[in-house]
Amino acid sequence: MTQPTKITDAQVPHGPFRTIAAIRQANKASGRYWFSRDTLEFFDSKIYPAIYGGYWFVSSEKTSFDDYRRRYHVNQADKSGRILPRENTVHYPTKTAAIEAAKQAAEPETTQC
Repeated sequence: MTQPTKITDAQVPHGPFRTIAAIRQANKASGRYWFSRDTLEFFDSKIYPAIYGGYWFVSSEKTSFDDYRRRYHVNQADKSGRILPRENTVHYPTKTAAIEAAKQAAEPETTQC
C-alpha cells in the first residue's frame, strides 16, 4: 500500500491554482502582463513559489532604482489570472512577514454568530 504524499500548508488548495506556473499561464491567457519578462525586470521582481489557499502568493520588488532594499507583497490571483495586491499600499519588511500574511489571507473566513 502506498503512503499518501505529505502536503504542506502552502500546497493545500482551496482555489484553482497549485503552482506559480498555473497562475502565470492563466495571467498570460487572459491577456495580462503581470509575469512578463519586461514587467518583472522593470520592477526587479522575485516571485516566490509557494501558493497559499490556491490564490495567494508572495513577491518582492526593489524599493527604487537607487535603493536595493526589497519590499515584499502578498498578491492574489483571481480565477481569470488577474493579479491583485492584498492591499494596494501594504508591503512587508521581510519575506517571513509576507508569508505569514499570505497564510492568514488564505485561511477560510469564518462567520461569527
